[in-house]
Amino acid sequence: MSESIRFPSEEFPSWPVIALALPEHWSGVQVASTLMAARRAVPEGQFMSNVIVRAQRVGGDVDLEAAAKVVDDGVAQLEEVEHIGRWLIETDGRQAYAREFAYRNPQVGTVGQAWRIFVVEHDGVVDLVELVGTVSAARTGDLAEVRAIMDSVEICDAVPAGRI
Repeated sequence: MSESIRFPSEEFPSWPVIALALPEHWSGVQVASTLMAARRAVPEGQFMSNVIVRAQRVGGDVDLEAAAKVVDDGVAQLEEVEHIGRWLIETDGRQAYAREFAYRNPQVGTVGQAWRIFVVEHDGVVDLVELVGTVSAARTGDLAEVRAIMDSVEICDAVPAGRI
């Protein structure tokens, strides 16, 4: 082998550092294909309201408008969508696109979703950070907690590679 590469490194920076404040009855949980997730304790047999955090590295030409279009295009593919609203917001000093809607999920029935999308530029790369909260029709009261969790987000640049 003539070369080796490493993640994280200066060439391949780590993900941003992300923190969420969880209210009472919520706890962190491992979920595949996410950086982290949280769910609310609910009576057995009920859908667990949840918030997931995902990230993906994107091209330098992706801005908040382009990221919002990706979300909106995805929502347009769903059936039986009821739009709650969409806004540009600021959380933790960062601009974000917020989208909320309800739709009929074939497995669990009607669910409400709240999305927050951030474009995070750091260390010469651009990461798209997505927070997605989901509640069932039976637990719409949890939407206020989902919003509070999302509003608590703190996003910091990645830990420098030399410190890992």
